[in-house]
Amino acid sequence: MERENQRVRITKRLLKEKLEELLMLKPINRITVKDLCQEAGINRSTFYQHYSDQYELLGEIESDIIGQTEEFISEVVGRAIAPYEFIPDEKTEINL
Repeated sequence: MERENQRVRITKRLLKEKLEELLMLKPINRITVKDLCQEAGINRSTFYQHYSDQYELLGEIESDIIGQTEEFISEVVGRAIAPYEFIPDEKTEINL
């Protein structure tokens, strides 16, 4: 996948933040692209360059959250397992 430039990343982050704010006030089916663009201070054409509708944007937010959760769980599990990586086999003599 082609790396997004900074302007695109900033626009997408702004849209995600504004959608999250609007979701605190009303359900997704009551939020329009027009509402979202007004809150974000961008043109609707800019919105449509990145998303087909507010549901696609919400899906990307959900995917981001799932990805971050998976990364966090991997880190936690990795740290929990790390101290037990060395398990002596039957041939290893342990002197106490």
